[in-house]
Amino acid sequence: MASSESETEEMDVKLVVARFLDEVKQNGSESKCKAILSCSAKDDVIKWLDENGNDLMHLCILENIPEAVECLLANGYFTEPHQPEVNPYSHLAAKLGFRTVLNILLSFRLSDNRAMNNLFYPSQKSDSDITRQKKVSPLSVAAEAGHIKCVYLILTQCVIKEHPKRAKSSYVALATLANSPEAVKVLLKEKPTKDDIAEAIDIAVHCAQPECLDLLLSTGIDVKNIFSGVNFYHTLYSFSSVQSFGKEGYARLPQVTEVLLRHNHDVKKKSPTNTYPLYSLIKNSLCLDNYTWTQYYLECVQMLLHAGADPNFDEAKYEKLLLRKGTKSIVGRNSYSSAIHCLLDTVEFYADTLDSKALAARFVIECADLLCHNDANINQIGQITRKNSTMGTVLHQFAKTSVQIGVDLDILKFFLRQGADADVCVDGKYVVNIFADELFEKLKETSPHLKQRDRMPDVKRMLEICAHMSRGAIRDTLRIFKNEHSRNPSPQVKLYVGVISKELEYHLKHIKPLKMLVAQAIWRFCQRKANNVHKLPTTAKFKTEILPIS
Repeated sequence: MASSESETEEMDVKLVVARFLDEVKQNGSESKCKAILSCSAKDDVIKWLDENGNDLMHLCILENIPEAVECLLANGYFTEPHQPEVNPYSHLAAKLGFRTVLNILLSFRLSDNRAMNNLFYPSQKSDSDITRQKKVSPLSVAAEAGHIKCVYLILTQCVIKEHPKRAKSSYVALATLANSPEAVKVLLKEKPTKDDIAEAIDIAVHCAQPECLDLLLSTGIDVKNIFSGVNFYHTLYSFSSVQSFGKEGYARLPQVTEVLLRHNHDVKKKSPTNTYPLYSLIKNSLCLDNYTWTQYYLECVQMLLHAGADPNFDEAKYEKLLLRKGTKSIVGRNSYSSAIHCLLDTVEFYADTLDSKALAARFVIECADLLCHNDANINQIGQITRKNSTMGTVLHQFAKTSVQIGVDLDILKFFLRQGADADVCVDGKYVVNIFADELFEKLKETSPHLKQRDRMPDVKRMLEICAHMSRGAIRDTLRIFKNEHSRNPSPQVKLYVGVISKELEYHLKHIKPLKMLVAQAIWRFCQRKANNVHKLPTTAKFKTEILPIS
């Protein structure tokens, strides 16, 4: 009995659908159409499907009857959040090029202009094909089908509504804003102006849209002045630090970098100053919220290095040269003497917001490893502070950075094993001297009456570098330290002055074991390179003892 009632109900809905379609085809009044629909429950009408899997809205779209579509939506049928299992309504109308129907759908169903799949018209496909179909927006569907008027409609009605400040933008710029390479491709055939293309390129770079950018650059437009002469890499990586960039933008960074490389954008572009691509990339590459995003930046680092970027380019020196000639620097970031100087300064910059010091250490080691495998000079002398132009090697920069993030022995071990020379003195300062200068300056910022964070663990870890210094370098370090800090030390630093002096004196008075001296001599003979140590004809145990901080 229940089965019979169900069949009767289904027949009733089928009859209602047939009568509704007949009425709208005969230009029946809306009140009459509404009366026909009310003969069945609304949910039953919405759920009804024909033998091809089409619902009533599908049939009205396929018949291209705008009045029927509007009648259904105006009376609460097939409104959001309802979605058909196949053939999303706006996608179907865009595929068929039915502009008026599409306009009505987008007016009532505001969120339909988004990427979806399961668009199978004109042929229905099996369930196994559903998951393999790429998600696509109605804009891209219309563009692929060549319905340019539908493309214009979606850009005007949807994209401008979403981005009202772009109301005066060109169609090709709006298509780029919507990240629809299909629409960009068809609109380029409409011969947009050079200014229109330049605007679209600006959007493609700022929004990290590789496919759109590739199409736009392929027009051969002169791009020298698009970002006032600043290279595309700097613009891309600098903008990626803003909050609106989003996780999808991070994931596309390597793809955009690949597009720029393919179009021969120079990875060694150094003018204007402070825009060297590799350093702009590293400066923005530490993502505090999600380290997965940082991996996309590191992938870009690898790409730039393989394309010929120089990790030893002294941008700070170049900036000074141009300043003497009257050329102003680009405001936005500091200049750097090497990629590793830049890397350490980046971590120091984020020190106050770092939740995990271990994350910072991991970032430094992973990025520095990439740089060192691409000929980064670990002993390059460069500027480590801007306020007084202090110079130093990577170890000096590490000492300065460690005051902010803490002394990490894994980073120190990495630099030493990469060949960093702890005996180097720059401008009268050794590594320990730089660390002490920066630490004491920071400690003095706090009133002596207030409790300070205990920095003794950091001090003792930094002093481990003494085991890798010559007695002559330790003697000079102690002399410089006493001259600058032993006379009338402030209450905030007095304890640390005593500990550092005592430790340096200990290393100076006590001769290292012969085995350690031999190991260090061999390390210097191997040019401070771990690979050379591994080639020595000796046991693995002794090779380990030769390497710093084994």
